[in-house]
Order: sequence, then C-alpha cells, then structure tokens
Amino acid sequence: MREVVQIDTRLGCSHTFTERIMATPQFGGLGEMAAYLTDGFWQDNGLGRRSFDTSQSNVITVNITGLTTAGKKLARNAMEAWETVADIKFQETTGSAQINFDDEGSGAFTSFNMSGNVISSAAINIDNNWHGGQT
Repeated sequence: MREVVQIDTRLGCSHTFTERIMATPQFGGLGEMAAYLTDGFWQDNGLGRRSFDTSQSNVITVNITGLTTAGKKLARNAMEAWETVADIKFQETTGSAQINFDDEGSGAFTSFNMSGNVISSAAINIDNNWHGGQT
C-alpha cells in the first residue's frame, strides 16, 4: 500500500487516498469451479445444495417447446455442454418434464419445486432479448 496525495490546482485543494495493489486473482481448476456451482454458491448464501435426484437414473426430462427456434438451439447447446462435463443426460419431451423452458417472461429467471434439497421440477424463463438477441 502507498499513500498518494493528489493536488487540484484549479480548485486549490488536495486529496489524500491510499492505493492498494491487489494480488492477481487466481482462477480455480475445473474441479473447484464445479464444486462452487454445486455447493459453494448455496453455502455462500446460507443454503444447502439443490439438485435433481439422479441416483436411479441420470436422465432429466426437459420441455423446450415454449422457446423460439433460436432459443431451442441455445438451450440444446447449454444442455450439451452440461452433458459433456456432468454425468447427466437430457431427454426432450413435448409433455410433462422435470425442466420446462419458456421465453414469455421478461428477463432470465428460474423457479423450482423441492422436497428437502431435491428438486422435483423447475421452470426456466429466458426472454428473447435477454442476451441481446444473439444466437
């Protein structure tokens, strides 16, 4: 840390402030980032882990019929990314599903039903304009 004095000759005054040199942030590895997504975020907010019960089957059903063609593409890309790094598979359906996607509401948000820390169903809304209309 160092103390810096700044003089403003136009106003005839000076300001003293302390300048702190922060250490370069260290980025975690994949394991650390995954642990934060599954547990750390919830712990930081005083809550317990939330997840679907995949102990019997790693398949999670999804309904994306509430999305535009571009929205469906984005949702499929996101689910494919999760399938690549997690032991889960997403199965699309046009009926009742564990996760239902929509784009009717403003912004991006989710709501879910739980029993304990187990999610039984989730609704995900991602407004068409939320990401600037980019696909």
